[in-house]
Amino acid sequence: SYHKDATPVSDNANILLSMANKYNMILYADGSIKGSEPVTARQLACMILQADGISGFNRSNIYGIGKSFTSHSIRTNLASYPACSEDYVVILNDVPNDVYSAPYIIYDDSKETFGIPKYSTVTARDFEEIYTTMVDQIATELNKQGYNISIDFIPSMVVNNGDGYTYRVKIFVKAKPDGAMFSDLLPITEDIKDFELKKHMTIWADLETGGKLTGIYFTPENAGFNQVIKTILT
Repeated sequence: SYHKDATPVSDNANILLSMANKYNMILYADGSIKGSEPVTARQLACMILQADGISGFNRSNIYGIGKSFTSHSIRTNLASYPACSEDYVVILNDVPNDVYSAPYIIYDDSKETFGIPKYSTVTARDFEEIYTTMVDQIATELNKQGYNISIDFIPSMVVNNGDGYTYRVKIFVKAKPDGAMFSDLLPITEDIKDFELKKHMTIWADLETGGKLTGIYFTPENAGFNQVIKTILT
C-alpha cells in the first residue's frame, strides 16, 4: 500500500514507499510524492525531516499529575531554523529559537561533545527511564505540595554537562501555593534571579542532575536549576 503516484522497482523500494504512505510522508501539497520525477536537495531534506518524526526524536514525556506522551511537529521550514541547528538532531515547531540558541552550562570542556544535545539524544530516547525517573519523582512530589505543574522532558534537548546531565525542560504552572517562588520548586544557582510563580506561566529552564550517574537512574537529591531561558505568561 504505497503512494499511487510511485512505482516500486524492488522489494526494498516497496517497503520504503509503503512506510512513506503509512506515515503520510509527502513532498507536494496535494499529498503526492511524484515518484517518477527527480528529487531536489530541498525535497530530500524535507523527506529526512519527516523520517525523523517516525524515529521518535520528536516525542517527549510530560510529568505532572500522571504521565503522558506527546509528539511535537518537526519544523520543515529550514529558513526559520536557529543558527545553532546543527547542534540538534531535530528542530521542533513549538520550541522558540531563543530556547534553542541559549548555550548550555558545562562543568568540563575536555570533550567537544559536552554541552551539545545531538550527542546525547539517542541515549536519552532509548534509555529514557535513566533520565526521566528523576523528573517523574520531582513532579510527583511537587504536586503533593499544592502545586499543579507539568514538566516536559524532551530527549533532543539533553546534554552531558561534564558532571552529569542537563535537561532543557518546559515547565507549565497550572496552579501553585500563594507566594510560591521559582526556587521553591528546586534549588537554583546564584546566577538565577528568583521570581514568583504565576498561574498559566510557562518556564523554559535547564534542570541538571547534580552529578554523574551512580545507580540505575538519576534521582532528585542533587537536582536543581542552573539556568532559566525564558518565561511566558498566557
